[in-house]
Amino acid sequence: MVTIASGMDLAGIARTAWDTLRSLQTISILGTMLLVMALESLMTRYGLIDRLIASLGKLIPDRRAHMMILPAFMGLLPSAGGALLSCPMVDKASDGSGMSPEQKAFTNFWFRHIMEFIAPVYTALIILTQLTELPMASVLRPLLPMAAIATLAGLPVSFARARKAKPAARAKAADEKAAGFRGALKDLALSFAPIVVVLVLVIAFGLSPMVALLPVILALVVIFRPTAKDFKEMAVKVLNPGIITMVLGIMFYKEALSASGGISALADAFTRLGLPMRAMIVALPFSVGLLTGMSSVTMALALPILISMYGLGAMTPHVAALAYVGCNMGMNLTPTHLCLVLTVGYFKVDLIKVIGMIFIPAMVTLAAALLILA
Repeated sequence: MVTIASGMDLAGIARTAWDTLRSLQTISILGTMLLVMALESLMTRYGLIDRLIASLGKLIPDRRAHMMILPAFMGLLPSAGGALLSCPMVDKASDGSGMSPEQKAFTNFWFRHIMEFIAPVYTALIILTQLTELPMASVLRPLLPMAAIATLAGLPVSFARARKAKPAARAKAADEKAAGFRGALKDLALSFAPIVVVLVLVIAFGLSPMVALLPVILALVVIFRPTAKDFKEMAVKVLNPGIITMVLGIMFYKEALSASGGISALADAFTRLGLPMRAMIVALPFSVGLLTGMSSVTMALALPILISMYGLGAMTPHVAALAYVGCNMGMNLTPTHLCLVLTVGYFKVDLIKVIGMIFIPAMVTLAAALLILA
C-alpha cells in the first residue's frame, strides 16, 4: 500500500525489496528471532520453563506478579525476540487465572515495554542522548515516574477478573520451610541461567543479542545432547515460514516508508500545522512511531527534525523524555510493531482487539507525561 500510494514503480519496489533482504538490520532481527526461538524450544523441551514457573510459585505465591515480572525481565533484552521468549512463560504462569488469551497477550506486551523507560541498553535511548547531547542519567530520571505510571495503567487491563492463585501450603517446620526456600532459589537460578547469561553478555559486554545467544544455545545443546529426532522437531518449530515471512514483510514496509518519502512528507505536514512546541515534541515522535513501529528508527528520524526546529538548547532532559514517551506510545499502538505481532501470533488472538486494549493505558501514560514533563 505504501509503495502504491507513493507512486513507486516496479523497479523501485524490486530495489526496495532487495535493500530489505540485504539490510544488516533485517539480517540481525531475523537472525535474533530464529536464535530466540531455538533457545525457547530448548528451554521448553528440557523443562526449564516449567521449572522456572514452579520455583517462582514457591517464592511468590501470586501468579499475577509472575506475569508482570517475567516479561519485564525479558524486556532487558533489547530485541523483539525477548517478547517471543516470555510468551510461553506468561502462558504457563497464567494457568488457572481465568485470564483471556487477549489479556495474556496484552500482559506480555505491555509489561515488557515498561523496561524501555528505564533500561539504558535500548538503542532508541542511546540515539536520544547522543543527538540531544544529554547525559543518560539526566534523561532516565524523568522517565522513572513514567515507568511507574505505565505499570499502574496496565494493571486493570491485565488482571480484570483474573483470579489470584492460592498460596502455597505452609511448611510444617522452620527448617523444612528454609530448605524449600533454598531449593526454590536454586531451581530459579538454574532455570533462569540461560537468559541471565544472554543479558549479561548484552548489557555488561555490549554484544548484540544475536551474538550473545549463540554460546548459550551451544551450551544447552552440549548439556542436554538432543537426538537427531529432537533437532528435527525443534527445527520445524524454529524455521516457521509464517514468522519469517512476517518479519520480512514488516522490514520491507519500513524500508518502503523511507524510500517513498513518507516520513519526510509527514514532517513537512506537521511543520505547516504550526503546533505549539510541547505538542510538536509529542505529536511528531508519536506519529513516526505509529508508522514505523520501531523506537530506534523513530528517534533517528524525528529528533533531528525537532532539533532543527527548536534548537539543541531547547532539548532539556524533560523535553527529551517527553519526546521519548510520545515515540513509545505511538510505537505500542501500531500493527507494524514486531513484538506485538509476535505476541498476538503466539496467543492466536485478534491484533486489533489487543491494540484496543493497549489504547487506554497508552493514552493515560501519554497524558501523565504531558502533565509531568511538559
